[in-house]
Amino acid sequence: MGRSACDRSRSSVPSSELAGPRPRLRAERDNVERADAIVSGHKVKRHLSVEIDKIEWHEFKEATAGRPGPNTRYLKKTKTGWRLSWRMNEDAITYDRASDGMYPLLTNDRTLEPADVLDAHKRQPTIEKHFGHLKGVLEIAPALLKNEGRIEALVRLCSLTRRHLIAHDETVLHAQEPELTPLQRQVLDLLGVPECRYQPNG
Repeated sequence: MGRSACDRSRSSVPSSELAGPRPRLRAERDNVERADAIVSGHKVKRHLSVEIDKIEWHEFKEATAGRPGPNTRYLKKTKTGWRLSWRMNEDAITYDRASDGMYPLLTNDRTLEPADVLDAHKRQPTIEKHFGHLKGVLEIAPALLKNEGRIEALVRLCSLTRRHLIAHDETVLHAQEPELTPLQRQVLDLLGVPECRYQPNG
């Protein structure tokens, strides 16, 4: 027969480390700390309540050596140990089950609605792919910039003008020269970058 809901919510076990003839952990504090470390290590402290109770049992031994008989006297010796019991916190389990598999999305843009935040999050793979192109194909060197505006400015400058080279064994096989617009020429002039850098043999 299956166990009842009450049986499943609370169980106990006289562990050999607690209730054996020579338990390894004899002090109550040691047992409590050991149980707490196990529950915390498995991150189930909210879902599992552990109790350790002191138990006693009696052993009888002949008072004198020899074969026991009707008049043999016995000495009673009381020993102590510990019994481990636990109770499932069904309320905490039900609460966490409702959010299982979910994760929060945070943004500093207070104008976005929840659906907008989710749409922005879905664009992350595309953004990461673009960064892969910047660091791989375009070989943009690492820049230790912490200000978001400076990062955006650097990426913008790197993509203002582009000159594509197809090379093999350090030999340029084909070069696709950019057609600079007046605005791009103005930006290059302000940056002090000669226009010839984007021309053949530049």
